[in-house]
Amino acid sequence: MSNVNTNANSEFYTDIPVGEILRRARTQAKLTIPQVEIALRIRAQLLEALERSDYSQLPGPVYTIGFVRTYAEFLGLDGNKMIALLKTQTGNSQWRAELHLPVAVRETNMPNLLIICGSVGLLIVLIIIAMFQYGRTQGEAEIGYPPLDIVDSSLTQELAEGLLDGTITETFDDAAVETDNAPYLTIKALQDTWFELRNKETGAVLYSGLLKEGTTFKSEDTAQTSLDTGNAGGLEIAIEDTVLPALGATGEVKRGVLLEKPQNP
Repeated sequence: MSNVNTNANSEFYTDIPVGEILRRARTQAKLTIPQVEIALRIRAQLLEALERSDYSQLPGPVYTIGFVRTYAEFLGLDGNKMIALLKTQTGNSQWRAELHLPVAVRETNMPNLLIICGSVGLLIVLIIIAMFQYGRTQGEAEIGYPPLDIVDSSLTQELAEGLLDGTITETFDDAAVETDNAPYLTIKALQDTWFELRNKETGAVLYSGLLKEGTTFKSEDTAQTSLDTGNAGGLEIAIEDTVLPALGATGEVKRGVLLEKPQNP
C-alpha cells in the first residue's frame, strides 16, 4: 500500500515513483507516447525511461529535471512538486553534475598559470563534446513544431491527489469551437485526438490541442492549411460539404497533411 503525505504543513510525498505518476497521468489523459513525443519534442525512448524511473538512460541530472518538469506540467501536474518528490525518492537533493579537474600547485602554493590555462581549455573541450553528443541525440527527436501547452494550474493538486487515490475524473475541457456561420473547415473527433492546424502560407497556428471524442472544431478561414496529429484515424475532416478521405489508421502519426477539397475529375 502506498504511503501518501498531503498534509498542508509538510512537503508532498508518496512512495509511488515519479515515473509511475507520469505514466498514470498520461494514461488518464488518453495520450500515447508518440503523441507526447510530438507535443513535447522529447524522444519516445526518453519518455519511456522517465516513466520507468530509469534515469540512467537520460543525458544527465540537469536534463532529467527539465524533462520531468516539462512532462509533469504538460500533464497538468505541479512541476515543482514532482521535482521535489524526485529528489526525495532518489536521495539526491543536489542533482547537479560537477566536473572535478586536478589542479597542480607550486611548492610555494602559488597557482601555475600554464596548468590553470590547460584546465580551462580542457573544460571547454569537454563542454563542447558534451553539447555535441547531446545535440546529436536530441536532434533525432526534433521535428520543428512548437510544444503543446495544455497546462491548467487549477488541476495540479487535484490531479496529483486523484491519481493516487483513484478518484480522478476527466481533466481536459471540451475543445470544440462553434461558429454562427456555415464553416469552411470542420474537424470532428471520433476519438480523443490531439492535432495541430496551421496556415500553410504563414505558418500561424490556428489550433493546437486535444479534441475530445464527439466534439467538433469549425473554422470559416478559407486559407490553405496543414495538419499534424498523433491519431490519424481519430479525426473526420470535411471542407464545406465534402468529407475528406481518412488521414490514416487509429494511432498513426501524421505530419504536414495538406487539407484541401478534392478536385472533381
